[in-house]
Amino acid sequence: MSCSRQIAPTMRPCKSLQVTQGIKSWCAEDTSSIPAGFPTVSTPVRMLQACLDETVSGVSVGRHEMLEAISHIDTDIDKMTGGQLVEKLAAVNLNTSGSVKMLKRRLKSYYKHLRVSQYHQLLSGSEKMQFDYLVVIDFEATCDESDASFVQEIIEFPAVLVDVKNLAVHGIFHSFCKPRVNPLLTTFCTSLTDIAQAKVDQAKDFTEVLRDFEQWLHLYQLGTVYNFAVVTDGSYDMAKFFKLQLELSGIRLPLWARQWVNIRKVYSAFNSCGSMNLQQMLIADGMQFQGRPHRGLDDTINIAAVALKLMHDGCVFTFNEYFCSFGFSISISREAES
Repeated sequence: MSCSRQIAPTMRPCKSLQVTQGIKSWCAEDTSSIPAGFPTVSTPVRMLQACLDETVSGVSVGRHEMLEAISHIDTDIDKMTGGQLVEKLAAVNLNTSGSVKMLKRRLKSYYKHLRVSQYHQLLSGSEKMQFDYLVVIDFEATCDESDASFVQEIIEFPAVLVDVKNLAVHGIFHSFCKPRVNPLLTTFCTSLTDIAQAKVDQAKDFTEVLRDFEQWLHLYQLGTVYNFAVVTDGSYDMAKFFKLQLELSGIRLPLWARQWVNIRKVYSAFNSCGSMNLQQMLIADGMQFQGRPHRGLDDTINIAAVALKLMHDGCVFTFNEYFCSFGFSISISREAES
């Protein structure tokens, strides 16, 4: 997908760049600080208080129970008057300005975050997120609308680094790549991706870009000090585009690329719904696509927004697609765990 802005350096760290910057916010308030105690609430939220006051020490609360508790909380908040909402928000040091609808959304977000935090504290080690970072990737490749045998080469290589612990975008990698088999972009490709011929003419070869990318991973100590997983929107980025490009460039499959997370499967399993594309996932979560579809960097930023929303709601990512041990055969038999 695309980005309306230019990112000059091939590699750059970004300190705590919140994904909501430039993307419609799915959480209006800063909920990083959660008070230890919960004040008494008025009649319309008796069940909410009961949900929050129940002891969780030594109790194994499952995801189903967590979602059920959140549903009860949302129902009770919906019954509150404007005055009750303001009183409750003030009691937990949240902003009390805005419409009743906004106040309800703000309070629901607060208690949802609180409940999810309780749930995560009770997970066993094997159930918790095993990754320190997610590296979201979405390649763009050469293409021809009328030629089914057209060899597709990667022409845009973007990556967004997501800090799992702090739920924030932590860094961006971006580079164009010069195609070798079909060096001239088709009219269809330029129209679809908004990538100009001059961009790829001036770009580095894929081999050099991949080397730059792996140096970027090293910059953040990924794969050494910190665990990470590649995240894609669907299977094609790794199973088709990356696989073919490695073969064309005569490069062996890197260790970090042997398995990855298909966010469509994660989203479907976590939300108990059918498979959705990126636009549909964003809409379902109350967000809008920012930028230009089919421009790699914009696609990647929007995928990161979906990933952050999933983790905020308590989703635990695990690898769900991988290359077989030998050769480049793809196996996509494992379903995402939620």
